[in-house]
Amino acid sequence: MSNIGFDTPDEAWKQWTPSDVKKYKVAVYQLHSGKYVAFVKASNQIPKGAQLLRPQPRYPRDKDPRQGTKQALQKLEAKHPKQIDWACHIAVQIAMRNLTVHSRAVREEMERRDLIGPDTGSEFWLGAAMNKLARLGVLKSSGSKYKYSDSSRGIHEREVTIWALVDGADTAYFEEEPKETP
Repeated sequence: MSNIGFDTPDEAWKQWTPSDVKKYKVAVYQLHSGKYVAFVKASNQIPKGAQLLRPQPRYPRDKDPRQGTKQALQKLEAKHPKQIDWACHIAVQIAMRNLTVHSRAVREEMERRDLIGPDTGSEFWLGAAMNKLARLGVLKSSGSKYKYSDSSRGIHEREVTIWALVDGADTAYFEEEPKETP
């Protein structure tokens, strides 16, 4: 019986996914042996004499909390490379003219140039384009938001970040139009 359990609460937590911990109300218990186990609180499988830890230890996080966002942006860049190239080009053109830009202005310009249609659907890749420019040091968040709605597309009210052109940013790569259209 002393072989049951884990040496640390973190190891006990890792036997469950974060969504299962929340869904099933999993809690960490300490056994008489000093080892730790994680069980559903309402379970009848909790060993007798196991002590519920109070306060409950936090579920261990990955080292980089933004890793999921980075992966999502990479997937969007891989799935929509032509749209993102055009969005970056247009965003830089608008930012050079106005010193700021937001994804809604980029979308409107892409629609005006017939690069996308009015019924294209959700353009999550526009956010990936803006984040790509930020990652490359061309744009930075201005700290302001642009609020809009579009009843024709079923958008009640939404806010997007307003991006500012970084002073002295190298925009040469994005000044030339991409060769392929989306």
